[in-house]
Amino acid sequence: MKPRILAYLWLGGLTAASLILYYPVSSSFFVSDDWDWLWTAAHQTAVLQIFVTNSVGSTAGGSYNPVISLFFFAWYRLFGLTPGMYHVMNIVLHATTAFAVGILCYALLRFFESTLDRQRKVWLAVLASIVYLVLPFHAEAVAWVSALPHIVATLFYVGALIMFLQWQRHGRWQWFAVSLLAALISLGAKEIAITLPLIIAVLALRRGTTIARRVHSFFLSVIPYIATVIVFLLARFNATGLFFGTYADRGLIFRPVVWTHTFLTFFEEFLTLGIARVPWSAWFFSQRLRMIAVVAMLFIMLTVVLLRHASKQIRILFACFLISILTYTPLGFSRITNEGARYLYLPAIFFIAILVFLVAHIHSHIVIAGYTAILVALCLIVVQSPIRAWAAAGDLAGQLVATFAESAQQQQWPDAYVIALPDTRDGAQVFRNNFREAVFMTFPEVTTKIAQIPVYIIEQERATPRIVWRTDDRGYFGFAAGTEFTGVDRDEAYDYIYELWDYDYSRFTSETVRLILKNDLLQGLREGSAAVIAWDGSTFRQLPQLRITK
Repeated sequence: MKPRILAYLWLGGLTAASLILYYPVSSSFFVSDDWDWLWTAAHQTAVLQIFVTNSVGSTAGGSYNPVISLFFFAWYRLFGLTPGMYHVMNIVLHATTAFAVGILCYALLRFFESTLDRQRKVWLAVLASIVYLVLPFHAEAVAWVSALPHIVATLFYVGALIMFLQWQRHGRWQWFAVSLLAALISLGAKEIAITLPLIIAVLALRRGTTIARRVHSFFLSVIPYIATVIVFLLARFNATGLFFGTYADRGLIFRPVVWTHTFLTFFEEFLTLGIARVPWSAWFFSQRLRMIAVVAMLFIMLTVVLLRHASKQIRILFACFLISILTYTPLGFSRITNEGARYLYLPAIFFIAILVFLVAHIHSHIVIAGYTAILVALCLIVVQSPIRAWAAAGDLAGQLVATFAESAQQQQWPDAYVIALPDTRDGAQVFRNNFREAVFMTFPEVTTKIAQIPVYIIEQERATPRIVWRTDDRGYFGFAAGTEFTGVDRDEAYDYIYELWDYDYSRFTSETVRLILKNDLLQGLREGSAAVIAWDGSTFRQLPQLRITK
C-alpha cells in the first residue's frame, strides 16, 4: 500500500475513533470561559486588532493567544452559537494531533534508531498515535471548547519538531523554514510553546560526530527559534504590557510548595492515568515536608537509573519531558478534582515517545500489541468518567442559562446579583465566570442586569445540592448541605463583602458563607430595584428581603 494512502487511512481511523469516543460531549452546551471567547469573537470587528490585544480584546494584561482568537473569530461567523460544531472541531483537531504524535515518533525512531526496519517504525508510530488518542487525562482538553489553545499549540509544536527532524535528516532549508513558522503559530496559540527552543537544543546536540560539529549544529539550529520566541514576547508585551504572567497574575509569584506539588503531580498523572490525583494531593499537603524529602530521594534514584541503565535516547526524551512541563509548574493542579488535566496534553507527546522507545526492541509484534491493547483498554475505561462529567456539566450549564432567562422574564427581576452558581460538576467547568455573557448571548430578550458574586458550589453526580439561607439586617448566611461552597476565603467589592467561614485551605471549600451587602446593592434591595438570586440545585430563587431593624 502506498504511504500516502496508508497515512490517509491512519488519520481517518483516528478521526472516526475520536468522534465515537467523545460523542457524549459533541452536543454539550458552552460552559464558563467558552463565553469569554464567544463574546469577544462576536464583538470583534477588525481582524488585525486581534494581534494587538489580549485574548479578551483589551490591553490590560491577560493571555495573548491571537491564533486562537482567529479560530473563534472564524468559527463564530460560521457556526454562531451551535456548540456541537465547536466540539466536533475540537475532537477532529485532537485526532489530527494524535496522528502528528505518531508521525513524530516515527521521525524520532528514524533519527535515533538506525537498526529498526521501516515497517517496525511505522507499526510503533501507529500504536503511539492510538495510545495518545485515548489517554484519559486528555478529556478536559478535548471536551472543553476553551481548552482549544492546548490542542492547537501542541499540534503545531509537534509539527515544528517533525519539520526540524526532517531538516536535520535531509538538510533542506524549506523544512527548517516551515518548522519556524509552525513554532510561531504554536506560540500564538498558547504561551506554553516557549519551551520549544530548549527541546530543539537537546535534539540539536545529538547531531554531529564531533564536539565542534555538535556545537555548530546547536547554534545554527537554536538561535532562529530563540529569535522566534523574542518576536512573540515583544508582540505579547505590545498587546498586554507583560512579558510574563497569566490571565490570573500579572507576574510570576514564587510558591515553592505549590510548584513542587504541580511538578510531582505530572508524574502521578502519567503513572496512574490521573486516578490518584485527589488522594495524592491530600497526602502531599498533609505531609508536605516528608513528601518532598521522599520524592526527592526517589527522583535522585530515578536519575541514577536513567544515567546508568537507560539508553541515550530515553535520557534525551526524559530531558525533553522535564523541559515540557516547566511552563505549567507555576499554574497549579486542583487538589480536589482532576481539573487542570489539560496541562498534560503537550507533555504527553514525550511520555508517549518514551513508551515507544522502551518497547522498540521487543522482538515480538504480538507482545507489543498485547501491551498496547492492555493500556488502551485501561484508558478507555478510565476516560469514561471525565467524558460523562463534561457532558453533564454542559447539560447543567444549558439548564442554568435557560432557567434563569425564563425566571427573569416571568418574575421581572430587576438588577440581579447571582450567587452559588455551580463552579464545577465532578471536576468539569460549569460557570466559574461569564454567566452574564451566556444569558445575554443566548437570550438577548432578557433585560435584567446581571452581576456574578464569586461564591460557587461544587456539584457532584450522586449528590443533590441544598442551601439554607438566613437573613439579617446586613445580608445573608448560607449553609450548604450535599455540596460545598468554593472560592477565595474573603473578597470585598463595591456592593458586597463575602466571607467563607471555617475555610478549608487545603481544599478551598467551606460549608458556610456570610454575605454582607452595602452601597447600591443594599439600597437597591431595600427599594426593590435589586435582588440576590441563588441557584438551589433545580431552579433559581430570589433570596428574601433583609430584616429591617429599628
